[in-house]
Order: sequence, then structure tokens, then C-alpha cells
Amino acid sequence: MDFQLQCGAWNQMFPVPNAVADHFLKLASPDALRVLLYLLRHGNESLSDKAIADALSISQEQVEDALLFWKQANILERTDAAAAPEHAEQPAQAPVAPAPQPSPEAPRPFAQRTSAGFLPTPSELAARIEASAEIRSLFELAEQQFHRMLTPTEQRSLLWMRDYLGLGSDVILMLIGYCISIEKPHVRYIESVAVSWHEQDILTLQRAQEEVQRLTAQRTFTTDIMRAFEMKRRPTPNQQAFIDQWQSKGYGLELITCAYETCVESIDKLSFSYINKVLATWESEGLSSRAAVNDAKAKRSSGTESHSYQLNEYKKLMNNF
Repeated sequence: MDFQLQCGAWNQMFPVPNAVADHFLKLASPDALRVLLYLLRHGNESLSDKAIADALSISQEQVEDALLFWKQANILERTDAAAAPEHAEQPAQAPVAPAPQPSPEAPRPFAQRTSAGFLPTPSELAARIEASAEIRSLFELAEQQFHRMLTPTEQRSLLWMRDYLGLGSDVILMLIGYCISIEKPHVRYIESVAVSWHEQDILTLQRAQEEVQRLTAQRTFTTDIMRAFEMKRRPTPNQQAFIDQWQSKGYGLELITCAYETCVESIDKLSFSYINKVLATWESEGLSSRAAVNDAKAKRSSGTESHSYQLNEYKKLMNNF
């Protein structure tokens, strides 16, 4: 199928570097291409990141990511127009050579906790993708999970996790899937989990599957507790520590809810330390269900001296909180 421009369109054109069409149509993200076309169309204007973001209905972070991509590709050279004196004619500046970067095939010892310092150029990224079927597959499968093309920042992040943290492609893809499932598909969050896995030696698919199952169970348990306690916000780190302890001890949701009700009835507020003490007391008495707790309360209310003594001691212990 052949196409040609309509006659009127020839008078409304602006140039695009050949390298963009020859080398970067596949590598550049849609946002990067949109930013470049907008800049080329407004080549004689001084535009801020915010102005570009507003014009294209994208975030300033996306604009900055796109500009960095084209700068590293040697397509654009960014200048600070605001710093130049007004009406002053600026001399031509020689292009600044990019700072030397470590070889992408020679991972350095683990030192950084983010990929911020890992900056292969677009041409280096393209060479890695061209040379490695595994990397191509990793990027393609990651794009399927995100349901969009990867940004250059995301591409660098995946390579960083692979090269510097030692995570296999299957582990990285499982990590991405987990982060998407909890609605945290952001580069920095994914990297924070990746660093945690690296430190815990979670480097195989089996270990990753086990960790995802553990994290999923933890989140489900925490959500159930929040619902039972009528909490409107996520637990604090201290509260989460109590929840994790209850889960590790095998306390059932019904028993924890019973302890919560006891807490509110006694002090008229939510106190994790109070609930924890109630649970510990019940555990020491061998009470592991709401029914067992209710039976124990019924026996204590029978009026025997020993039971009354136990009840008084129980109340005295609880009043300390």
C-alpha cells in the first residue's frame, strides 16, 4: 500500500532527524516520541517541562524521562535558557561528552539500593536487547504485564535488577506481577522489594513463589484485621508488628476479634498492646477459640472462690493497660 502527502501538507512541515526513524521508533516510548515531536514543532520557543507536560497531558516526570532519553541518544542537547542574559547572543557550545558508564556486561558489586546511578545510553540498551534473546523476552513479557511499552527508566531498572541484584528474568517477572496485584507498579517500589529479595537470597523462582505466597497471606490477614477493628487507615509499623506476631502464633481471626471486643468493652478504645495481652492471657489458659473463651467466662461467673480469685486477678492484669 502506497501513501503520499497531500499537496497542502508540504507547506506545514518540520524536520525530524533521520536517526529517530532509523533507530529509535522501536526503542523510544510513545511519551518520548510525543515529547520529541512537540519540541521539534516548537523549536524556536523556550519551553519548560511543565508547559510540555500540560500541552501533552502527561506528568512532568514523564517529560523529564523523555528528555533524558533523547539527550542520551544524542538527539537533543538541553540548555538552560532561563540562566542566559536577556538579548545576549549565546556562542555555540561544543557538545558535552557523556560521562563514562560501567560496562553493562560487567556487573559491579552490590552497593546502591536503587537504579538511579545505572545509566546505560539508549544505544547501549539497544545493543543489549539486540544481543540477548533473554533480555528481549524479559522486556516483552514485562510489557504484557504492564499492558504498555516500558519507559526507558523501567528498561534500565529491569537490567539493573538482573545485572546488579542477580535476579533471574522469571523472578523479576513474578516480582512485577506481585507489585501490580497490590496496585504498586512503580519503579522505586518494585526496586525496594527487589533489594529486599536480594538481601534475603530470594534468587530462584521457587523462593520467589514462596515469598509472594507469604506476602499475599500477610496482606490478606492484615486486611481482615483492619476490617474487624474498623480501621480506616493502614496499620502503623508498631501495629503491623503485633499483627504479624498474631499471624505467626496462629491466632484465628475469630479469637482476635473477640479480644478486640474485650478491649473496647474494657477501655472504650482500640489498643493493640491491650489486645495482645488479652490474647497472651488466653493462650496461657489454653483458650484458642471464642467458644472456649465464653465457656471460661461462664465458669468464672459460677461464684466459686477460686474462679472469683482468677477473675479478679485477670481484671487487675488488664487494668494495667
